Amino acid sequence: THPYSIILKAVAEGKTVQALEANVDPYIPDVWTDITAEEALASVSTATYAPKDMRVKPDTVIINGYEVLAPLREAPTCGTEYYHVTRSKIYVKYVWRNSAVDYNSLDMCVVFLSKEDAAAYVKALFNPEQITP
Repeated sequence: THPYSIILKAVAEGKTVQALEANVDPYIPDVWTDITAEEALASVSTATYAPKDMRVKPDTVIINGYEVLAPLREAPTCGTEYYHVTRSKIYVKYVWRNSAVDYNSLDMCVVFLSKEDAAAYVKALFNPEQITP
């Protein structure tokens, strides 16, 4: 398959594409930035960004007025580490094993692939007054 096939398909479907903008300062995190369909196609044709530095913009949800990454809707690959958001207002790290517990978590919409995304979801859901927009 073409190394940019996911990006090309996303452009054809009208989805938003993002490119990873690296920061020179190692203390400032890199940032995913929305790019236009034209910029995405130009980047693919000139290989401006490596395939790993382009992605389809992830789905987000608005909780208590804050935009956060949406929980996973599809099961990850077996062996993938994930974070489960609990009613105790915390998140717990697990490894996906295709178990009933894994699928129950997925059905409850509380599965995230990074602790940062899980933490943002917890803050938006349970502590909205502590978030700075």
